[in-house]
Amino acid sequence: MIRKLLASFLVLSVVLVPQLAVTSSADAKTALGTEETFTFTNVYEYDSNSYKKKTNYDTLKVTLQNELMDIDLDGTSLTKAAYTMNKNETTGTTLISASGNIDQNRYASIRLVFDEKENANGNIILTTSKKINIDGEIKVIETDKLIRFAPVNEPVDLESLVNGIRSNDQNTGTYSEYGPLASEVALASQMPVVKSYKYSTYMYGGVFWNTNYIATGSSPMQLKFSPLMGNLYYWKNSNGKQGTIIKDQSMIISTSANYSFTSGPIGLTYPIVDNPNNPKNVTIKLSYKGAGVGVTFPLGSNNSISNGSNASWKLNKQYTDFLNKNGSDLDAYYLEGTTNITGAGKTTSVSSSATVKIGALYYFGDIPAQDVIFTDSFTIPSFTASVVSE
Repeated sequence: MIRKLLASFLVLSVVLVPQLAVTSSADAKTALGTEETFTFTNVYEYDSNSYKKKTNYDTLKVTLQNELMDIDLDGTSLTKAAYTMNKNETTGTTLISASGNIDQNRYASIRLVFDEKENANGNIILTTSKKINIDGEIKVIETDKLIRFAPVNEPVDLESLVNGIRSNDQNTGTYSEYGPLASEVALASQMPVVKSYKYSTYMYGGVFWNTNYIATGSSPMQLKFSPLMGNLYYWKNSNGKQGTIIKDQSMIISTSANYSFTSGPIGLTYPIVDNPNNPKNVTIKLSYKGAGVGVTFPLGSNNSISNGSNASWKLNKQYTDFLNKNGSDLDAYYLEGTTNITGAGKTTSVSSSATVKIGALYYFGDIPAQDVIFTDSFTIPSFTASVVSE
């Protein structure tokens, strides 16, 4: 049954929806010539919740040469990382992004944006992994440093920029707006039951099943995530000055999610992979307006999954665009798995949580465009369900 459901998803229905004209050029590595260097002395780590400065750095140097990027942050180096360039002809803004391993325990992701070189700014996510022993089981714990770089005289400081976006909260959506859409390639019929959901600061998260109960044997599950564009679209300060997100230069950078059985019969959940016996790739489903598609991520140091009573997905290199190449908005993306459970006639409890990082670029017109990293960590409310024999 599960195989039939998964196979049916691969039948894509594509309908192009008219959008406002946006002209952009992706992967245009020749736009800056064969070599270009950016040097910043206003560089600092900041708190992901308050956006206040934590630690200052001396110098960040970013060099683009031969279609590769080198980064030097006070002696911490990322070398020969392939980069992508996206230029929006309407706003005149350029986004350059790259990522790679510094060493076996550290990973860096960078977004550098500008209209003119002297206005360049951006963010680095520096991720450190550490293996620890928890009750005899080796777990990998990841910690992130968020680092901002900008001209010495910033036209708007990071804390004021984020507060202006948060104060413009326009989320008035109801669940019905975030349920499975008919355009989401048969998902409406396969996963019609929402078991729990959460509106967080910038994201909606929900748990979807194919039935209200969970059947013994193997049952499908789905975690659905949608960006709350009403909370992200505008920046506004106390004087009424306004900025607007540039969708084709904004994206979901990463997602880390957990799905756990906490009491009663304990189910074991297995994220969908290419080969359960020797998994090399994990696939997530994307839904843009009128089109659904699966995207595959290689498993390794940057992307990982875990099976069991506390299943998890960690996608450090997700990079899901808010606007696809057809000019269609991102509706949602899905993490999927199957759960095996016994204990018919009893009640089980399920909890879920997620941390999503968003890279957003804002255009103001009278001041240079600014890049922001949003971190949204939230818990989807726990729920109970009957276990039924089938």
